[in-house]
Amino acid sequence: MFEKVLLKKAKIIRINFVFWVTLLAIVNIPCLVHAGNLYTIHCASYKSKQQAEVDVKNLGTLGYPAYVMQVDIKGKGKWYRVYTGKYATKEKARIAADMMVKKNVLTRYFIFSISANRAVEKKGKNIKQENLQIG
Repeated sequence: MFEKVLLKKAKIIRINFVFWVTLLAIVNIPCLVHAGNLYTIHCASYKSKQQAEVDVKNLGTLGYPAYVMQVDIKGKGKWYRVYTGKYATKEKARIAADMMVKKNVLTRYFIFSISANRAVEKKGKNIKQENLQIG
């Protein structure tokens, strides 16, 4: 009897393990496919982290998940940039940003490759001109 209970629990654990591993693989596949090719919309920059977080909250309530990234700009100090979205192409990001402008969510924007954002975070320098699109 005790062995049957143990076998049943082991089977349930195995099924749960397979479920979570499969789910994790499905969730991460888009990240693997688009690694280094994603683009994001730079919505705003602030000297104050609190103000950037207010923008993130406001964008979130409007249905635009956003995040803050701190950058250190030579000669200007620390800034907090607000970004939203992850798009497979620069064109898709531009279309989404233009729609945000049309809805009066944004007045202007920049499109950055996400790999360029990581370079900024590591090096603390401005992003190269070829990695952005101004709107």
